[in-house]
This record gives sequence, C-alpha cells and structure tokens, in this order.
Amino acid sequence: MNIRRTKLWKKVAAFAMLAVLTVSNSMVSMACTEETAETVAAKKAPVFDVIYEMEFVDMEGNVFPVNVCQPQVICPGHDWIDGYAQVHEKYKDGSCEVRVYNSKRCPWCNTVTVDSLFATYHYMQCPHANTVWG
Repeated sequence: MNIRRTKLWKKVAAFAMLAVLTVSNSMVSMACTEETAETVAAKKAPVFDVIYEMEFVDMEGNVFPVNVCQPQVICPGHDWIDGYAQVHEKYKDGSCEVRVYNSKRCPWCNTVTVDSLFATYHYMQCPHANTVWG
C-alpha cells in the first residue's frame, strides 16, 4: 500500500510540474509582439537624418558638412572632437547605402580625420529623398 501511494504522489507531482511549465511558457509567448518584415528591417537599420552626402556628426548630434576641397587654413593647434563621419551613396535602382566611420573633427580648421568603419547600412528604398542635395 505504501508503494502505491509513493507512485501516485510522484505522478501527481510530475503532472503539476508539467501544468506549471506549460502555463508559464504560454505567458512568455503572449508577451511577444508580432513582428512584420518592416519592423525587423527598421530595427536592423536605423534611418539617419542625412543632410549632406558627406557629413560629420559629433557626440551631441550637431551636423557639419565635410568639404573635400577646402582651402588651407592655418590652425593654431588641432582640438579634436570625437564623432562619426557619414557617407551617403544613392544607387540607380532607388536604394542607398550609409557608411558610418569613427572620426574626429577640428573646429578651428574643419579638418576631419576618418578612422575605422563603424557600420554600414543598406536601404532597399532610399528614405533620404528629402535632403538638401536631392
């Protein structure tokens, strides 16, 4: 008789554990939201506010154009500001690519030094169509 009670108790405990795990698993799945292809793409590639084809963005969010052909200015001494250089390239099929580089900028002479590539974002449809340069 004692053996039967032990087996019955083990079966009841196993069933109760199974019920608790099933209910807790369904709660986790109910907490997840349904993701569409657009929301997944938006999470992977954030849309930058691209103003210029080549621009420098400092850590405070200030945007400065990068001039490739700039006149030589005598600089009293470079005072480098950390930030990111962004290069926007639009393709014929309507897509575009934004390459983001670690960089520094001197506020005195506007010299921008480009270091390593930080990230590359490719957009199937260019969301930067309403920029100053077109």
